[in-house]
Amino acid sequence: MEVLTKVCGVIDGVSRFFFQLCAGLAFVLVLLTVEQVGARYLYGGTSIALQELQWHMFGFIFLCGGAYTLKLDGHVRVDTFSSKFSHTFKKNRDRFGFLCFLLPSQLVLVIYGAEFVELARSFGPEAQGVWEFLLKGEGSADPGGLPARWLVKSLIPLGAGLMIWQGLGVFLASFLEEKGP
Repeated sequence: MEVLTKVCGVIDGVSRFFFQLCAGLAFVLVLLTVEQVGARYLYGGTSIALQELQWHMFGFIFLCGGAYTLKLDGHVRVDTFSSKFSHTFKKNRDRFGFLCFLLPSQLVLVIYGAEFVELARSFGPEAQGVWEFLLKGEGSADPGGLPARWLVKSLIPLGAGLMIWQGLGVFLASFLEEKGP
């Protein structure tokens, strides 16, 4: 049981790291949004690249912050009927939900998301150096937009992988609890 506790701690730590990163990005996103609104009203225009950066930051927050929300049991679900059931029933329901719904759906996102990223990276000539490697692939369709759209698309399999990771942690932790409150 001690090994299981340590494994759950590592899983929770990784999710917490990404959650804290999301919290920092949320603050930066607010500042960037204020700057964009100010630029629109003071100077009559904004930067396409900064607008796209806002979308990319929001995507990171949404996709990578969900795993820690799962750890905190903060996802929306209907508890109208299950609130009357025992703690054991709820734990078994959550285990079943992980194995039959969360795991398969997130595996689909990881697999097809990785293909989506690879397709976005396949555009353009072969990269010659590190910088070209990062900027290779599909870019923004807007003039002045951000290059390397594959980076933001890679958040789809990353977020799904984090959700599987934390779902596994919740699943394993459910076996550590003998009885609930």
